[in-house]
Amino acid sequence: MKFSKMLLQKQHQGQKNLAHSKFIKVAFIFIFSRFYALISSPYFYSEVNNYYNYYIKASKFIEIPYIDFSFSYSLISAIIILLPEILGFNLLSFKMFQIYFASLMMVIDIIVILLLIKFATKRLKFTQEQLNNLVLYYSILGAAFFFMIYHNLALIMSLIILMLIVIMTDKYDLTRTKISMIILSVVVKINVILFIPLIALKQSLRRERNREVIISFVTILTSFFTAILILLFVIDILINDKYLSNIFYDNNYLNIESIYSSILYILGGYNLVDIEFNYDKGRYYVVTSHFVGFFLTLFCSMALLKYYIFLSYFIIKSRNVFFKKKNYNKLMLEILLVTIMVTIISLKGFNSQYLIWIIPIISLKFSYSNDFAQKLIIITIFILSSYINLFGFFNILTLKNLDIAILAIRNFLLLIITINMIISLYKKLNYGN
Repeated sequence: MKFSKMLLQKQHQGQKNLAHSKFIKVAFIFIFSRFYALISSPYFYSEVNNYYNYYIKASKFIEIPYIDFSFSYSLISAIIILLPEILGFNLLSFKMFQIYFASLMMVIDIIVILLLIKFATKRLKFTQEQLNNLVLYYSILGAAFFFMIYHNLALIMSLIILMLIVIMTDKYDLTRTKISMIILSVVVKINVILFIPLIALKQSLRRERNREVIISFVTILTSFFTAILILLFVIDILINDKYLSNIFYDNNYLNIESIYSSILYILGGYNLVDIEFNYDKGRYYVVTSHFVGFFLTLFCSMALLKYYIFLSYFIIKSRNVFFKKKNYNKLMLEILLVTIMVTIISLKGFNSQYLIWIIPIISLKFSYSNDFAQKLIIITIFILSSYINLFGFFNILTLKNLDIAILAIRNFLLLIITINMIISLYKKLNYGN
């Protein structure tokens, strides 16, 4: 009996050592992939050149973003771009500014993975094996975008989404601190406003009756949007009514990678529409008529509204057992993931940077999920997105059939995986696991 117990202890210790050894290996993969991303040249795909031009314009605060020149980024972008000047460092060359920006993004990347590990350990109760998988998936998915992950501001949104994950998986009511963080995050990245209804819904679920839940949901949602609008208008007034006009610019532009653009390319191949590109604010766009731009904005808004109505209905319907589910945290994680997927593919400005947003939440889900098909499709989407940006970007601008077909396949897979996630979530909300 004693011998058997000792044998089991040795076996357990051996498994622990093996898992720890594997963690060292995956940590090395993360470090190597990110070091390569740090030193790699971004080729033609980098927004840092635009940031540097803005930095030179605002150098010594001769010109101010929003006020003296057009600046279509959020306040956090302006702060990051002007940070060296604020701290008294003068980055005279583009190379110096590039090193500064890439290093800052790497620091944010490391913060995200450390917070992910902490969240997975404490909130999701991950085993060492699952933690190893988490770091591995985070490393691989980030490595797919080695040429751009440290050359734009997408990691800021990854950090905000991680904050939303923590808030959504917290069973307790929102505190004033968390509410303030949510409102301020909208100022940091305006896209966060699209996830406010989900937070309001989650906060309302503890009411006893369905009618009370609906009233609470509407009240909280109205309060959030009112506070956000007041804050945005105050910022707008402080900078001479220029902030909102810079953030919400032309509505007849489509990003060349968006699902709507793919449809236009296909129609253009049959000479049913004319495709026109424009280069503005450091980016290429597909130009549409104002009517099409307005129609797509309306379509996107209606799609998100319908999604939230159906989601609210099914969550409220099953709310009596919702908080009692053993896998509550994982279910909330999946609800947030599906909401993000529906949101990003609906946007006219969708591009590969948006996939960087979801790397933390996708890595978490992959770490405990056994859905091989879903993993394969998402990894394929990342690989195709990498190809499009590295090799197919300018071929799309010249309407080369092969690269337009690859973009169409990528976007079709995005639609398929999002629909699959919605169906899977519907089944879990109604029938359990």
